Amino acid sequence: MGQPGKGAYSEARYQVSQAQSLLDRVSVDGTIAADAEISRITAFTNIRAIEAQVPVHTGGTAAGPQFTIGKSLAGTGAVVAFGTINVGTSADSTVLDIALTETDINDGDDIVVQKLAGTAAETPSISVILSYAENFISD
Repeated sequence: MGQPGKGAYSEARYQVSQAQSLLDRVSVDGTIAADAEISRITAFTNIRAIEAQVPVHTGGTAAGPQFTIGKSLAGTGAVVAFGTINVGTSADSTVLDIALTETDINDGDDIVVQKLAGTAAETPSISVILSYAENFISD
């Protein structure tokens, strides 16, 4: 254990993975001229993004759209991507793993899902689920 304030934690949630839905059954048109924000959620505590998955509810046989997941510092400014989602030619009920770099997200930062500019032949219905662990700050 350790003394409070000395970097030791007795919190049961320390480094335990939790999940947050960022999108639920969203379908996006295949043609888009510029990157477009699809979802934005503000982190209410310090967390570390660990991994993410995309359940594809209705897929397709042609190229699907691409998305990024990123963060916006304190909800202002540019979105810095830390994961990419390529729906591709996914079949119905497929679950895709997102290519994600573990990233610290501070209290007040926004977690943003964007569709990338371009043309896709399919308009699949997807969800995005982020796995994270709380980041406890020591004195």
